[in-house]
Amino acid sequence: MKRVFKSSSCNVLIVYEKKYPTAKWDKGINNFKSYSKSNLYNRLKKKIFDEQGGICAYCESKVE
Repeated sequence: MKRVFKSSSCNVLIVYEKKYPTAKWDKGINNFKSYSKSNLYNRLKKKIFDEQGGICAYCESKVE
């Protein structure tokens, strides 16, 4: 398993959680899955890819 050193910059998922405290992952009006085409989702994905070097932290295979 790859060790990932997380940055201390603002986590966009925490920002989302504060904006929609009662939202669910895949149900309801403000769910994160439907929100996934947003700039917030893209920023979160880029942050994870950058921190992990484009590989899965568990199996260490390349993530597309």
